[in-house]
Amino acid sequence: MKKFTSKVFAGIFTAAVLATAAFATDYVENPDWSKPTTSEVGAGAVENVSKNGTAVFEAKTGVTLTDGALKALQEKEAGVKLYLDNATVTVSSVQLSKVEKFAFAVGVSDTTGEVVTEDKVTVPADSVLIQPDFGGSAFEATITVALPEGIDGSKAKLYHCDGKGGVEEVKDADFKVNGSSATFTISHASYYVISAGEVKAAEGEGSGSGTGTGTGTGTGTPDTGVTLPIALVVLAGGSVAVSAIAAKKRK
Repeated sequence: MKKFTSKVFAGIFTAAVLATAAFATDYVENPDWSKPTTSEVGAGAVENVSKNGTAVFEAKTGVTLTDGALKALQEKEAGVKLYLDNATVTVSSVQLSKVEKFAFAVGVSDTTGEVVTEDKVTVPADSVLIQPDFGGSAFEATITVALPEGIDGSKAKLYHCDGKGGVEEVKDADFKVNGSSATFTISHASYYVISAGEVKAAEGEGSGSGTGTGTGTGTGTPDTGVTLPIALVVLAGGSVAVSAIAAKKRK
C-alpha cells in the first residue's frame, strides 16, 4: 500500500494555491463592475509649476500622486487640476497642503453591476463611480462629471457608499446638474455614485439619505472583491485533500 506522505499533501496545497491565484487574478481583472484605475504622477511632472499656481494632469480614468509629487506641490504651494475622460477634479493648494497622500479616479458603468467594495453595492448601467483616496487632516475636492448619454440628468442623484455595503443619498455636497454634467464638492475619502436609477445597498445593510461627506482621515482604497472566489477555491482545495485521504484509506 502506497504511503500518503507529506510530499503528497504539499502537492495538493501547491495546486490549491495556484488555482486560487489564477481565479483571483481573473476575478479582479473582470469583476461585474470594474473599479477605475489611476496613472502615477511623479515629482518630475510638477517641476515647472509656479508658486501659487495649479498643476494640471491628464489621464484616462484617474491619477495617483507619488509622495515626491505631493511634496513638490506642497513646497510650491500649488493646487492640482485633473482632466479625466469623464470628469474634471480641482483641489486647492490649501486643501492639498494638508493631505499625506492623494489619488482620484472616476469610472462609468457599462452595465448594471456592483461597486467593488468590501460588501457590494448594486448600481444601474450608466452610473458614475467616483473614487477619491487620500490621507490627512483635511480635504476638499470640487468635481465636475460628464454624465453618460444613458443617464437622465433630471433624475440623477449623488450617493455615498460606506465601503461596507451601506449606501445613502448625499444631501450637502452642493450637487448640481447643468445640462450634460454634474458638479459637487466632497470632503471624505469613500465611494460616491451618480445615478438616475436605484442604487441598492448590500443585503442586511441600510440605505437612506444623509450627509455622506464627512471630514475624517483615512483612505478610500477599495477591496479587490476576491474574498468569496478565494474562499471557494480554498474549499475546493480542501475537498481534494479529503478525497485523497479517503482514497488512501480505501487502499
